[in-house]
Amino acid sequence: MYVTVHRSGGRQGLYKARVEQVADAAGQLVTDHMGSRMPNVRIILTDHAGMTRLKERADREVAGGEEGSGARPSLSLCDGLAVALQSSALGQTVLDRRGILMLINGWRQKNLRDLDETLVHELVHCVQLNVPETHARQIAFIRQLYNVTPRTSEFGAYMKVVDDQEKEAYDLERLARKLPPPADDE
Repeated sequence: MYVTVHRSGGRQGLYKARVEQVADAAGQLVTDHMGSRMPNVRIILTDHAGMTRLKERADREVAGGEEGSGARPSLSLCDGLAVALQSSALGQTVLDRRGILMLINGWRQKNLRDLDETLVHELVHCVQLNVPETHARQIAFIRQLYNVTPRTSEFGAYMKVVDDQEKEAYDLERLARKLPPPADDE
């Protein structure tokens, strides 16, 4: 896994070192539990503004809308809720033209153990998005969200899938306790 920092500051250097230290072990814990393989993942530590910008850029790439093209997501009630949740997100996993991109909001992590849980949570989403059917449904969802294609009944049905995936990711955060304890957990 490739780890980088975007919009550095705060404890991003410490968090980058921790992610580099445990990412492979965390990925192994997740794949062993889920019985699936881990795709190639790029991990970016950033802040809220960086998460928002990088996610939007990745979504546009997948949707087929270029930056500055005016392609904007339409905000229905459920989309507005997703945007509100994004502002408090510890991390997000998205598709982009190169594969799977994990964004971690370093500014929202309380400590290194919190970071470990976020990493495991997002690695679960990486495995989920690596399933071909889920991958295809995610692309269709993003294209509908950005009005590249008309919304279908599948849009709402996929929201249920996302909810189930989120529950699974929260449940598997417990795997983070199997990672080596951080040297500095302040």
